Amino acid sequence: MHWSCYAAWPERSRFARHYVQAWIKANRRNPFWWSVWRDDRVYVSINPQRPVEEASVRLMSVGSDIRVPLPRWADWLRDPEHVTPGLHAIEREALAEALPTLRRQFPDDHALVQAIDPDEKRPRVRRESLEEQPVQT
Repeated sequence: MHWSCYAAWPERSRFARHYVQAWIKANRRNPFWWSVWRDDRVYVSINPQRPVEEASVRLMSVGSDIRVPLPRWADWLRDPEHVTPGLHAIEREALAEALPTLRRQFPDDHALVQAIDPDEKRPRVRRESLEEQPVQT
């Protein structure tokens, strides 16, 4: 990708938001990745199982996916460039806006894992339960 073109593209934010929304939708069907945070700046999902053990940080205004090893999460919150070097300027800018909330909500990898909703991957149950169905004789 040509970062300079993408960074200046007037439709970047709109495109990026739709791109991240597509990942959010796809993640609902992925049995390995769990949604733990979403706001207007960032979407965070995690795969806490070996061998992956990563957080996926998707920036709403950029669309990029920053992968952070869970054991290095707290280090990454302190110094993202050290743990995930090579971030583009627009990624660093978008991340700077999201980091205060991430630091407050998830100060370490344990907080991320605790944020998993075990019901997220369960199939949706129809409104009427089986008990409400008429018995066929």
